[in-house]
Amino acid sequence: MGRGGDGVWRGARAAGVAALAAVLALIAAPLPAVGAEALLVGEWGAAVPDVVVVASSVTANWYLSVNVGDDGDQPAAVDNVTATFTVVHGTFDRLPIACRVDGVTPPSGISADGRSLVCNLGTQAEGTALRLATTVVADGVGGEAVELSGSYGGEEVTLDPVPIATPFGLDMAWGDASPNSYQDGTGRVFTFQWTLFHNRRAAAGPQDIDIQIQVDGSVSGDWQALSCGAFTSGPVAGHPWSGGGHEPDRTAPFVRSCTVSVREKTPQSGDAVVVMHLSGIDYSQVTRPTKDSRGKLLPAGTAAVASGEIVLRQVTTAATGNVAITASAPEYTAQDQNHTLVKDDPKNNAASVLWTSGTISGWWTPSVSGSNAGALTNTYTAPIGARVSQRVGFAYRSAPASAASDRTGGLCSILDPKYVTFESASLTLDSGEAVGSVATATIEYYVGSDPQMDPRSAAYNPDAWRGCGAANGWTSQVPADRSSVKAVRAVYQINERVRADRVGLDVVSVIKPGTPVGQDVWMWATYANATTTTLAAADWRYYTRVGGSDLGTPLPTPGLRYPWVSHMRDVLRVVATRPVVTETVDQAAALPGATVRYSLTYEARGNADAIRVANGFELVETLPPGVMYVPGSATATPKVTVAGGRQVLTWVFDGLAVNRPEQLSFDVTLPAGATPGAVVTDSVRATVDGTTANSSAPVWIMDMGVTRLSKTSGSPVIANPDGTGTGTGTWQVAVSSADPVPQSFTDVIDVLPYVGDGRRTQFTGSYEITAVDADPGSTVYYTQADPSLISADPAGASNGSAGSVTGNTVGWTTDPTPHPTAIRVIGGSLAPQGIRSFQVEYRTQGMSANDVLENAATARAGRTRLAMRASAVVTVAPFSSAVVRKSVLSPGADPDDDASWLDADDAAGYPVYAVGEPVPYRVCVTNTGQGVLHDVVVSDDLHPDLGGFGVAALAVGQSECRRYDVVYDDSAPGVVVDTASAQAVKAGDDPLDPGGPVLVAGDAAGVRLLNQGFTVTKSPDVGNGTTVQGEQAVRYTITLRNGGGTEATVDLTDHLADVLDDAAIVPGSLQTGPGADVPIAARLDEDAQVIRVAGYLPAGATATVSYTVQVAHDGPQSAVLRNVVTATGERAPDACPAGDARCTENPVERPLVVPDELYLQLPLTGGPGRTGGVPPAVGIALVTLAGVAVGVFRRRRA
Repeated sequence: MGRGGDGVWRGARAAGVAALAAVLALIAAPLPAVGAEALLVGEWGAAVPDVVVVASSVTANWYLSVNVGDDGDQPAAVDNVTATFTVVHGTFDRLPIACRVDGVTPPSGISADGRSLVCNLGTQAEGTALRLATTVVADGVGGEAVELSGSYGGEEVTLDPVPIATPFGLDMAWGDASPNSYQDGTGRVFTFQWTLFHNRRAAAGPQDIDIQIQVDGSVSGDWQALSCGAFTSGPVAGHPWSGGGHEPDRTAPFVRSCTVSVREKTPQSGDAVVVMHLSGIDYSQVTRPTKDSRGKLLPAGTAAVASGEIVLRQVTTAATGNVAITASAPEYTAQDQNHTLVKDDPKNNAASVLWTSGTISGWWTPSVSGSNAGALTNTYTAPIGARVSQRVGFAYRSAPASAASDRTGGLCSILDPKYVTFESASLTLDSGEAVGSVATATIEYYVGSDPQMDPRSAAYNPDAWRGCGAANGWTSQVPADRSSVKAVRAVYQINERVRADRVGLDVVSVIKPGTPVGQDVWMWATYANATTTTLAAADWRYYTRVGGSDLGTPLPTPGLRYPWVSHMRDVLRVVATRPVVTETVDQAAALPGATVRYSLTYEARGNADAIRVANGFELVETLPPGVMYVPGSATATPKVTVAGGRQVLTWVFDGLAVNRPEQLSFDVTLPAGATPGAVVTDSVRATVDGTTANSSAPVWIMDMGVTRLSKTSGSPVIANPDGTGTGTGTWQVAVSSADPVPQSFTDVIDVLPYVGDGRRTQFTGSYEITAVDADPGSTVYYTQADPSLISADPAGASNGSAGSVTGNTVGWTTDPTPHPTAIRVIGGSLAPQGIRSFQVEYRTQGMSANDVLENAATARAGRTRLAMRASAVVTVAPFSSAVVRKSVLSPGADPDDDASWLDADDAAGYPVYAVGEPVPYRVCVTNTGQGVLHDVVVSDDLHPDLGGFGVAALAVGQSECRRYDVVYDDSAPGVVVDTASAQAVKAGDDPLDPGGPVLVAGDAAGVRLLNQGFTVTKSPDVGNGTTVQGEQAVRYTITLRNGGGTEATVDLTDHLADVLDDAAIVPGSLQTGPGADVPIAARLDEDAQVIRVAGYLPAGATATVSYTVQVAHDGPQSAVLRNVVTATGERAPDACPAGDARCTENPVERPLVVPDELYLQLPLTGGPGRTGGVPPAVGIALVTLAGVAVGVFRRRRA
């Protein structure tokens, strides 16, 4: 006994099996090549354009065939079915969901450069066709092409190249502007950054560009254009540097020349028109920054081919104001043969700067706490516990001439320590360098006890404090108790490096717990400059505190602690909470039309000491196009509206407890026509107290499929008891699908055996077809054409085309004939997890002992497309022969019913039993020959003591059987295949015996074992056994828990016939979830009155399937809703077995409506009775073959 490469226990082949193989070998003709059908086919997806734009995605569909040779043996499992894909001028963006990483060799993966993808599909059965999709992101230049190829099974396929188009595109972006405006005596100087973005690898644009800039100032004054140069100063969002020796990945080229001039101006209104002229632009993209100057990624599909900044000056002495610019959106012409025209994007052509007078200023920095508010605007809010930052800066580069002799400078930032706790401080230049790295500098911390800075003092008033120059109370060491820090000062040397830049002191603090909601929290800035090497107390300047000429134009703040905001004093207000939201979905991948469940975890985060509840917390969920909310599915009912063709769900909560995460969930149905491989993304926005947060969750539409062809013989030997060669037999053919969407057709051609068919067929008599039994919706065709002219492939030209006989040249007809040369069965739509099957019945006449019929079938299906092949061999019994049949009892079935014993020789039909549960086996030996057999010894390779037995004499046609049970423990694999065989001695004195060995055909039977850690339960929300009423809704939930150590493949059937006769499924209520790492799909088959549940369940994972039924108002006064989950293909019991958690029964009672004329005839007591029964236990089918998806086919009864 040994374990195969697929992890399956199989017994050694016994002598009888070897004897049969030897007989076949004696008559075997040389086998032909496997066939002309391809093992690998690829094609670009239907949505792939003729020309692909660089940085966009294209998808290719691949079809693989795991085919069996024409040897008539049972199809084997093939380990590590692996395909490799490579791409030129592109990169793979993700691993297809069908590709396995764990437990396979080699593991699936994408190379570091993204140009190679290995996809290991795990173990697949021979006779299987698969479909998967690979997505590639184009990465090339115009004139190149995406070149994609795949290799599998020794075949290599290269798809037609898809030309890469890099459409010409050019855009001048302004966006953010540097806040570093400064005063230079009688005027104010402003700096605005720009970046020229060029489509990645597109044709070059013009060498000369003119941009017209409208300047709008809030105060009057003449405008001057000072310069246009490289951008080298402090970092600005959206713009890479173009000089200054910064990191290469943050630095773009500059142009050969850039000039600015004022064309029009209106000093009275503060407006002007400025023209910027660029010349000498490098479009080569050799230097291409990937990040802006702040380190944030730039758009992937473009290249920043130039960046810079313009410097404008307005003549004004106003203390405060703002200036906004709006750049024109010119047309650009490509410098190639097409001369394509594109227009600049006007949406990013504006920028503005708020300014305050002077070279010194101080403000809150709202972005540190995540706020989009502006500084010095009285609009900044932050929640309790937020990190906030205050800044004071001095622009020495714009200082008046009187400051040229200054040698020592100082900055002081005063906290509002009653409401904030100090955290850290830093002193830097606008260039990003620490001041201490270019000049002598120290930072000190005020920890003194001045009552004006003591939050416990009645005299607390930081606005009045003048201690920045004090000698006492300061320390150069950050104290252990940071809450003792009330102010921070920096003193530094003013050398030439400092004089050419701006010095900034940033102080970070945290809003204290207990700060009242709505509290105004202030910051103050002051500075000092001196011609000496030290600073005196008198050198420190406390501007804008009590009024005066230094105040400029303040921003009033009525109702707050201090009356105004100005350039040395700023305010924020404390809000109660900020929102936090996270969106998740129970399935990362799902089928088109599936129902998935989204969950929102949301929280009003703040300080519970200040406020316990939040009001007006709003969640706005925007569904993708075509995704529909399932009414009534949400745990909190939303308001549903439609905006832009999309459903929008809105919830508003009052009284939401602070710092306590809450959760709601809801169901949506994905579009039935969703494109496999597409990604649909839901997004949510949470808002409270004017602050927002966002989250989203994507669902990938599954785009892979597996289809399998199976062909078996009813018996490997045709009984020949009278020696005339007359007997009967059957061939079973089935096509099963594990595709995520329905396949439009199945098409199987069964070229019947004939002498000279190139297989092992050899016979002397004849046979005829007596019946073909096909599934409803299938069409059976026959032909009597010369079989050498018939292509076994449905897609062969002589057959018309796959799925259609139109245009065929071999005479396919629906008229039955007993002597066809081939049979063709075209089935209708093959549902996901569905099966299409047929059986061919035949009768032999005049055949000789050891004649062989090898029957081969080839199939194709709509989406997986490639040919699948399978074959089966039968032998006419010789004079001395027997057949051993090993069977397994259908779980829960009656062992005395012969039809309950399954042949179980096809992996798709293995029944499922739990570890520790008795598995009933039956072994029978039948004399199929013409002579009595003696000393028959039956052997069972895995269970010799249980399954082995002897028969002294076995008469012609006689059968002897042995039944026994086996209990497997945890050491057993997920699949056990057990083989029975026999040996016998023939009578030596029979005058009719022509001689030759005794032929005994063995038989194998397999079972799948469910580890004890796996449980399947079924429950209604009303409770099992509870009586329900007419019109009542009942929600059923199937819970799957995989407590085993390996991935499991699920294939279950939920039988609804005894539910739907008294109730109806609520449309849209069927859903799967939550939390399985890989999909579990559930699909309702209303015609069959079942729900099929199939998919993968990782070790340790849990999944659920649930749906709602509504009991009919009308119907019998007394009925039962009986609902049971079984193995797919197994029958449902007539009543729930006692204690079976997979079966539920709920009695139904309806009011008895009595005609008035009969009322007095009814008894006054009593009522309807209830019935029930307890049949044997019902088995459950969970396929656990090393994580391999194996469809369950129609089982042949032993």
